[in-house]
Amino acid sequence: LGPLYTALVSGGFAALGTSLGYSFLQSLLVGAVLSLSSTAVVLKLLDDRRESDSPTTQAATAVLLFQDLFAVAILAVVPSLQYPE
Repeated sequence: LGPLYTALVSGGFAALGTSLGYSFLQSLLVGAVLSLSSTAVVLKLLDDRRESDSPTTQAATAVLLFQDLFAVAILAVVPSLQYPE
């Protein structure tokens, strides 16, 4: 679920950005960044609502954790995009 959501949002922004004249890489990066959310905020909100044990919350947590891992990958790749060899 997490990879699908991230791929759809990133791909959508990549398509939109390239149609507006931006490079594919720039558009994909913007889409990837916009596909992320704040895990801490969402989990706190769900805990305050006492919804932390529902199946929906467990699925949302899985998506959030995937997004956190994806953010680390983005941070690792971005510096190499500045100076392509």
